[in-house]
Amino acid sequence: MFTFIHFDLGKRQTNPCAQVNDRLRIMESTPQGETWFCASPPMTTYISKTNLVHFNFITNGHSDAQGFKVVFKGDWPCRALLKSDRGEIASPQWPEQYSPGLNCAWTIQAPEQAKITLKFTTIDLDSQAYGGCTDKHDVIEVNDGSSVSDVRLARFCSHEAPAPLLSSGNTLYVTFKTDSYVQRTGFHASYDFIFPAKEATPSTTTPPPVFLDHSDDERLDRLGANFIEPQLKFPEAEVNITWDTKDLKFGIVGGEFAPQPKQRTVDGNYFTTDAYITILWIVLVSLLVLTVVLTLVLVIVCRHNRQVGASRCLQAQQVGASRCLQAQQVGASRCLHAGE
Repeated sequence: MFTFIHFDLGKRQTNPCAQVNDRLRIMESTPQGETWFCASPPMTTYISKTNLVHFNFITNGHSDAQGFKVVFKGDWPCRALLKSDRGEIASPQWPEQYSPGLNCAWTIQAPEQAKITLKFTTIDLDSQAYGGCTDKHDVIEVNDGSSVSDVRLARFCSHEAPAPLLSSGNTLYVTFKTDSYVQRTGFHASYDFIFPAKEATPSTTTPPPVFLDHSDDERLDRLGANFIEPQLKFPEAEVNITWDTKDLKFGIVGGEFAPQPKQRTVDGNYFTTDAYITILWIVLVSLLVLTVVLTLVLVIVCRHNRQVGASRCLQAQQVGASRCLQAQQVGASRCLHAGE
């Protein structure tokens, strides 16, 4: 991974590779052939396709710019074919944060008749909502074969400490995909090959260990015995890099630039996807409770007003009837008095 601290090659034509320009050619030899491009500003980061990169800096006769300054460090490959025993794989830039929009794949291939143990030493991905684990977010998948069409042994997301995995054959296929939201440190894993024991000769007094397929307990015992504490360095192993850059959206490929990851922080703390969903649910539930309470208050008030109105109406009727009876009595008394 190359990080450009300064990049200024002076006046240039539109084509950065034009011979009249000061130009910086970046070249690599891949299984598909030689690839190269001419760097152009604004240079930020370039991640190589292989472990060998050539920089060719050519200048014209005009001293019109300061040039460039770049620092580099080795990075974990995003796509590789791994054939050596006792190896390691990790997300790009581990133990630093991985980039958004990754689509990485590793094929671990052991010799014929051998099997593979895979142990994840750390998994730190963006959390998914309600404990789900889908490929729409940051996710790791392990297939028991050489492609995603083979049987899936496991799927991991969020923060997990899974048990070791054991292949049924001599190949494992590991994929790692990330979304465009929160990024964390990713994952690190180590793997080992398990070879079947040779048959004992008649002179052998102690039988050699037998490679068993049917006992999970014995498999776990073998896995525990073969665990190797990972180190933050590349193993000296045969690694055939087979990059597929069309799905990778970080760094610079062919002179094109990808946006830098956006961090969502408040006072230096990262908000995860499920945190936003939890806050949204709290707001919705609060609004629902408030609506129910207001509805109950209105019902109680309406019933109270109806009872008060009915009571007042009955009282008014009783008063009216009393006054009417009193008036009739007074009228009758007056009529009787007039007749006398």
